[in-house]
Amino acid sequence: MKSLLGFATSLALSLLLTTVLFAQTATKKPVGKNEFGKGMPVNDMNQRLAKQLADKIPETKTEVVAWVGTDYVYAASYAVDNIEYMTLYDRSGNYVETFSNQAWDDRVPDVIKMEFDNSPYNTYAVNRFWEGTGTSDKHYYLEMQDKNGSSKNAWCDENGKFSETPFVKN
Repeated sequence: MKSLLGFATSLALSLLLTTVLFAQTATKKPVGKNEFGKGMPVNDMNQRLAKQLADKIPETKTEVVAWVGTDYVYAASYAVDNIEYMTLYDRSGNYVETFSNQAWDDRVPDVIKMEFDNSPYNTYAVNRFWEGTGTSDKHYYLEMQDKNGSSKNAWCDENGKFSETPFVKN
């Protein structure tokens, strides 16, 4: 009797676990989908940006890419091998730079930490720190929040010079 009860319990738990895992898998977003955010209607420019990104970074052909437009740049956010990336294009559709999400820890260059501490942002906590890759000039992007929950974002060059806007050459 005990073995029958144990078998029934194991079967019920297996069925429940399978159902939960299947339900989570079914909600996964389809691969290779470009999601254009606010101010980014699907048009020729956005399709061209999506193609350029897929040509430059082929892994994005099979990943969900979220696009947003700002006054200065178009930004594509995506993950490859569990690393978050953000690729920027200027308003004319030219590639600017790709950033990877990094930890705000002792690996951050000393000059960046020192200048951050001396900047108007020093009362903010850094939630996400992005490091530029693939260009000769190193750039960084910081997503911050103050103790009241107000958000602030800033760009920084390799010398610790902070800016409210990205470093885009016109």
